[in-house]
Amino acid sequence: MPYSYADIVIPKPVHQTFQYRIPADLLNQVAVGKRVKVPFGRQVIHGVVVGLSSRAEVEKIKLIIEVLDDHPVINPDLMALSEWISSYYFSPPGITLKMIVPPNLAEPKTKRSYLLNIPLSQIEAEMAGLKRSPRQAEILQLFLAHQTDKWDESWGDPSACKALVSKNLLLAVEEEVLRNPYTKEIQGAAAPILNDEQSVALQKIKPAIEKGEFYPFLLYGITGSGKTEVYLRALEHNLSLGKEGILVVPEISLTPQMIDRVEGRFSGKVAVIHSGLSAGERADAWRRIQNGEVSIVVGVRSSIFAPFRRLGLIIIDEEHDGAYKQENDVKYHARDTALVRAKKAGAVVLLGSATPALETYYNSQIGKSERVLLTRRVAGRPLPAVTLVNLKETEMALKGGGISRPLHEAILKRLERKEQTLLFLNRRGFSPFLLCYDCGFSLKCRHCSVSLTFHKKTGSFHCHYCDFTTVPLVVCPQCHGSNLAYLGQGTEKIEEELIALYPEARVARMDRDSMAKKFAHDHILGEMRENKIDILVGTQMVTKGHDLPSITLVGVLCADTILNLPDFRSAEKTFQTLTQVAGRAGRGDTPGEVFVQTFNPDHYSVVYAKDQDYHGFCEKELLFRKELNYPPFTRMISFLLSGKNEKQVEEKTRQFAGLLARYKSSSIEMLGPAQAPLYKLNGNYRWRCLIKGKEIRKVQEISRDIIREWTPLKKNGVRLEIDVDPQNLM
Repeated sequence: MPYSYADIVIPKPVHQTFQYRIPADLLNQVAVGKRVKVPFGRQVIHGVVVGLSSRAEVEKIKLIIEVLDDHPVINPDLMALSEWISSYYFSPPGITLKMIVPPNLAEPKTKRSYLLNIPLSQIEAEMAGLKRSPRQAEILQLFLAHQTDKWDESWGDPSACKALVSKNLLLAVEEEVLRNPYTKEIQGAAAPILNDEQSVALQKIKPAIEKGEFYPFLLYGITGSGKTEVYLRALEHNLSLGKEGILVVPEISLTPQMIDRVEGRFSGKVAVIHSGLSAGERADAWRRIQNGEVSIVVGVRSSIFAPFRRLGLIIIDEEHDGAYKQENDVKYHARDTALVRAKKAGAVVLLGSATPALETYYNSQIGKSERVLLTRRVAGRPLPAVTLVNLKETEMALKGGGISRPLHEAILKRLERKEQTLLFLNRRGFSPFLLCYDCGFSLKCRHCSVSLTFHKKTGSFHCHYCDFTTVPLVVCPQCHGSNLAYLGQGTEKIEEELIALYPEARVARMDRDSMAKKFAHDHILGEMRENKIDILVGTQMVTKGHDLPSITLVGVLCADTILNLPDFRSAEKTFQTLTQVAGRAGRGDTPGEVFVQTFNPDHYSVVYAKDQDYHGFCEKELLFRKELNYPPFTRMISFLLSGKNEKQVEEKTRQFAGLLARYKSSSIEMLGPAQAPLYKLNGNYRWRCLIKGKEIRKVQEISRDIIREWTPLKKNGVRLEIDVDPQNLM
């Protein structure tokens, strides 16, 4: 007997399910995992069925209006994963499921096509009656010539086909069109011969996949050591066992390169998921996965939710990368979510990095994962030589510029030898700071407590947090003087400096401003591989995972932009960034060289990065973390309160901190309340409280108690954001 009632979650910030009655005509259509249209207040919205029951739990029950899916879009594995995410990260279940399921699933794209409605043997007889309609006769002749009953678009003239439909000679049909942005043919290269370390790594990974049990590996391999080939061989073995695999990369800019490698090895078996695709492209990829048409998914963090049913392997490339933590809505971490999904599915997880996150490295130390090492570069290539350039003592190639004399001379040598140079600066725009020399005024965003960045191309000042823009100033608004100066450099200014220093060089820029168009990353990296670019300057997106053999020189223009952030992870992020960007050099036959410009050449994160000494850095940083009781030796939850009324936000934060203080003990530490380093953002004033404890369950239990107490006390206008295992404390 069908169930009469459905428990439904809706995409609203509420932590509960709502019961609806199933109309008689929908009794056989409603199922767990399907989306439905329901009335909610004065709205009609889409929800997801998460449970069925035979009796009503409340008196007044509304009816389900419509079932949107023929089959469940959320399989049991993903349903269980969404429940864990909602519980662990305190996210509303309806919003969690909305994040997992791509939009427009019920709206496949179609096109009109035609089928022959008569036997091929009758075509010539029918053509005899079409002497006055030669184009219609030609269409029929094409069916006969190709010995097919299906019309081909290349034959053209749909109007003639329509006329043949009216004569019952053809049938008009609607065909689904696959919206796949990656349609180019990729010639797969022969698989290279593995070195000893790669072979040993696979000898450990393959048996774990065969067992069909959860098993996490940390694949720690220096830059250029061949981690990607280990990924491909592991995927190949996984497929041979009839299992499915997910390969996750941190940035969209890395996706095309990885797609080429994976598609070249597993042609026709790969789907792609990332936010740079259109809603229709993502929906079509989801359907292909759900229908079992592909066995491998490549994408960014959202690809973790690919609706596979026989999942055997999840690979997280560059697992240390901060992009794996979502900072808006559901604040989940893709690496940790992958581990949970693999545990539920009995799958192997392969976490790969040249600079693993300290938490991941520590887990491998205490036996939570098995560490597999790749300590040498492929083909015996050496690591690049690294030179530190002290910016306090060094002359610049141009006055007020960002290229030091030693780096300038190194670039000239590469241009002479027709080799490529990569320059990294973690600031986009032209100038990050406008200062009045007369009164000290600096131009700040009216909505955020940050300086506005000048972008020369658009001729405007821009806030990189809220997108506020304004025109340049002619006089100081504070003292009305005209002694204004543009200070500092961004990638746009460095690009201009490079063009002035090297007029014959082909210079390109890779940052969020220049990569706004779809597939811009793919285009510029393709030009690098074809040696159409001599010097590439960019932000963080140039540091990660790119395999460009002609780059023999890397320049870090200022190593201190991350180091100076008020964050306990700043040293770790600095070390990771410097090591990763240095690793782009010397991946071909010619040895690489790296110049790191810094005001802090003696800082341990810079020194260890110069020597490519990950273990040395970890030992020192772990001692620091242990002494101050920071992760990985403790777990943290952040409570960020924000609102438009500055005084009210402060008052409510202190009230909230009072609730926290009651739970303080020898095992639970409280930090705050304090203004967030980025105090004002999008017009909201921000205060933060933190709690720390050894056991995440205990910390979460306390957090739930606090939230229950806080809910009736909070006022409209003050928002509470909860971030479990926060990665960004700005």
